[in-house]
Amino acid sequence: MNANLAFGFEHFTIGAYVENVFDDRSVTYIHPESFVDGRYGRLRPRTIGVRLKYDY
Repeated sequence: MNANLAFGFEHFTIGAYVENVFDDRSVTYIHPESFVDGRYGRLRPRTIGVRLKYDY
């Protein structure tokens, strides 16, 4: 689950986002030819950030 909140003004937009809100570490892929821990593909960890956009 992801979340995004943004506010727009005359020439710019500012927003905050969270990706993988619940910090789920589910396996999304298993490489069948590997026998080490790196064979599992997992979801990215929770990511929090800010986005700025300016229209000129």
